[in-house]
Amino acid sequence: MQRCALLSLYQSMSELIRVRDIQKRLGIGRSATYALIHEPSFPKPIVINQRVLRWEIQEFENWLLTRKQTLTPSKQKNIRNNQRSILVNGVRFRKGD
Repeated sequence: MQRCALLSLYQSMSELIRVRDIQKRLGIGRSATYALIHEPSFPKPIVINQRVLRWEIQEFENWLLTRKQTLTPSKQKNIRNNQRSILVNGVRFRKGD
């Protein structure tokens, strides 16, 4: 019985990603990533232990699509641009490294 429960749990979970993977996918720095993680709309992490967090890739991609639809250029506020970074709605994004 336990084996079936574990198998169904495994099948229901998608691949897990790390903070570093989120940074790479979004092309942003560590501070901006943590600012996004603390937003209420960001998917909740799976806590592996006290220091290790992971996110289901499917939940992250769904969040990204939702965010993309809600942050069209006409709805973006407080955009400030300088040579090294851009600030959008209080979240700082680094320009290419």
